[in-house]
Amino acid sequence: MKTVRERGYAIDNEEAEEGVRCVGAVVLGPSGRPVGAISTSAPSFRLTLERVPAVADSVCRAAKAVPVESGYRAR
Repeated sequence: MKTVRERGYAIDNEEAEEGVRCVGAVVLGPSGRPVGAISTSAPSFRLTLERVPAVADSVCRAAKAVPVESGYRAR
């Protein structure tokens, strides 16, 4: 969990399903506390470990954009 907090996203590296890789990030509510998550999954041959950082950047940006309508602003 420490690594996930530090980098800002989690990776499921085929642990849940062989051949599928996932990247997810927390969605924070107005108080700054977690209220949900957003993730994307793809076959591991498409979402290679080399592509994870770029995909994680997109997932993290999307997760930060979700609560903006409710008034929360990421630090």
